[in-house]
Amino acid sequence: MSLFGFVLIVWWRTVYSCAHGHDGPETTVRRMDDELTISVSPEPGYVVVSVAGEIDMATAPQFREQLSSVISGGARRVVVDLARVTFMASAGITVLTGTHRALVGHGGSLVLASPSPAVWRVLSLLGLDQVIPVMGSVADAAARWASEGVELSETARSNMPAYQD
Repeated sequence: MSLFGFVLIVWWRTVYSCAHGHDGPETTVRRMDDELTISVSPEPGYVVVSVAGEIDMATAPQFREQLSSVISGGARRVVVDLARVTFMASAGITVLTGTHRALVGHGGSLVLASPSPAVWRVLSLLGLDQVIPVMGSVADAAARWASEGVELSETARSNMPAYQD
């Protein structure tokens, strides 16, 4: 093989292939984990939805479905605990705003609790913290409603899913 042929092969494997969407033989591409863990905990007067993992385009439907299930089960005051959410894309923001609108439409409210620094940055940059209350902890969110003396009806409480996804 000539020097020109060798240079052409090296160029093809590094410059041209990477510039055109091919990673080349030495590059390893790892897919991010799409797992999302959601648990629902009915409490007196409100429901806590704890989320762990990444909320992105792949996991947002699962997040939306779980929140819809909580609302259809009768909950009117929902705390979404974001302490263990490592990433939130626009799809997650869409789910939160839709949930907020649904709850307000039923005379309820949504509070976000304990967002991780990465999630807090997204919420504040988008101004979502001006629309949906964001508290430092689930206890702070609960205290927000305790002064109102809010109770879930027994019917709503019995319809609440008490499981982990």
